[in-house]
Amino acid sequence: MWQTLRRDAAPSTLLAAVLALLVGFSGPFLIIVHAAQSAGLSQGQLASWVWAVSIGSGAAGLWLSLRWKTPVIAAWSTPGAALLLAGLPGVPYPEAVGAFLAAAAIVTLVGVSGLFDRLMALFPPALAAALLAGILFHFVGEVVAEATGHLGLVLAMAALFFIGRRWFPRWALPGRPGRGPLSSIWPCRWRCWR
Repeated sequence: MWQTLRRDAAPSTLLAAVLALLVGFSGPFLIIVHAAQSAGLSQGQLASWVWAVSIGSGAAGLWLSLRWKTPVIAAWSTPGAALLLAGLPGVPYPEAVGAFLAAAAIVTLVGVSGLFDRLMALFPPALAAALLAGILFHFVGEVVAEATGHLGLVLAMAALFFIGRRWFPRWALPGRPGRGPLSSIWPCRWRCWR
């Protein structure tokens, strides 16, 4: 086992793991913090929320990886977090927690039953991408609005993104749609981790 682990721990593999972790955790994390602030949640409620989802995602990813002998990341859902940002301010916190648990149970049942693969075969990838774009458009609009006050920062980030795509694409995996291990985040099924 240790020889296999040592062989599989190539620098490119570790880089892909770190990037998948950063993209899968940091993006939704920032959206969830914003959702908690807009809903007026206390620091304790936010800390409890982040702790529960982080430990749950880590335990699920570890168990699934050991069970299926393939890397599985149980990351936060970016569209789900963005949907929380839109809906959480109008819903009492206990009801939101109950809805979150019910949605998790339904998603688990759909995934375990095999229905997810059949639904995704019927669902056009372009439509899924458009739905995600529609949910995330609000955040892009905020970046454009912030560009007036922090133009240097926004231009530096945009320049680094395009430079990275051109001259060091392996290190700019988050910016490369449809390629690398991060392409499995959306829209794709678990088979993309081949």
